[in-house]
Amino acid sequence: MLASSAIENQEPEHNTLHASPEAGVKGRHPDCWAAYGRFLFASIEKRCPNRVVPLNDMLFYFRRRYCNIDLSVVYAYQECDDLRTNIWTTATKALETLSNRFAIDTLNVQVAGTVPPEDADGTSLHTVLNGRYTALAMPHETRDILELGESFEAFLTSLGHSNRRHMKARHKEAVQAGLQFSISSDPAALGADDRFELALISRPMPYPRDLVDAFDATASSKPGFFHASLRSPEGLLLSYCRGFIEADTSVILYQFNRKDLPKLSLTMTLRSFLIQHWAGTYVNRILFPMGLAGHLTHAATTNPITRIFFLRRSPIAAAKALLMSVLVPTSDASRMVRTKGFLMHFLRGDPGGRKAEAQKRPVGVAFR
Repeated sequence: MLASSAIENQEPEHNTLHASPEAGVKGRHPDCWAAYGRFLFASIEKRCPNRVVPLNDMLFYFRRRYCNIDLSVVYAYQECDDLRTNIWTTATKALETLSNRFAIDTLNVQVAGTVPPEDADGTSLHTVLNGRYTALAMPHETRDILELGESFEAFLTSLGHSNRRHMKARHKEAVQAGLQFSISSDPAALGADDRFELALISRPMPYPRDLVDAFDATASSKPGFFHASLRSPEGLLLSYCRGFIEADTSVILYQFNRKDLPKLSLTMTLRSFLIQHWAGTYVNRILFPMGLAGHLTHAATTNPITRIFFLRRSPIAAAKALLMSVLVPTSDASRMVRTKGFLMHFLRGDPGGRKAEAQKRPVGVAFR
């Protein structure tokens, strides 16, 4: 017997962190959703979900602390007014707005859109805001979004033959085996405490409790909070996910699956029930901020977004960046200081600066 509960409006007492103004955003472009999702995931990964500050519907940021010390390290998402706008115009707008409010030594900002050809290799340094900051653009494509279509059957037809057959088979097998799918907007429902045990044995990687708590804090702060589960007929929790719905988009922040039952294809199976639940409703797409892998990868849309790293041109900011490049070799600060010609560019600057100009490339054309 398949169990499914409809998502109801969340009660006010469940929104304990802050009211989310982005709940009023209508028609956010999928590329913008992809960039926003990456920013949201960064806030969770760095254990800063409670520090995200929405200045307005277009700009969100958080300040990251190290050992409880504020080092003027800021992360942001800037919504663009028009996807044809040059990404430098959008990113510099965020930098200018935030630097007028408080000191910023480094700013890591996510924006939607493609980069100009000269920045395509991710190694071109620029100077912005009258020589106050050095900047580096790092373009990439994401496959984070599934467009749902008018029905579950319509979604299936959008898949390739092999993936369509695989999803239909897993879904049918789950129903025949009596697996129980449930979805709810009540945080206390579905025996949610089981998720911590499942997180530790999840595949492809385990999740510690503090990371789960960070994800949960973000999800439960949203008016459109939901969680969904897949259980065996005996009640064993097999797969579990949490997220929120905003406007016409469902955002799934995490999904945990038992690793000792690989033949059940739990990732695909739970997602098949979610797609069936939402397809044909006001929910038009599902966003996976951590990205999609496996059978549904090629069903996801390709969204071009750019991460731009700004470093203030001061001795203190440079020292922090050099220290970060040693402590965290994979960081954006490390990538900038290791870029060829960085030291000379940082010391001398670029008299021409980076100009804001109209983006000539068509909307939605991915960086190649």
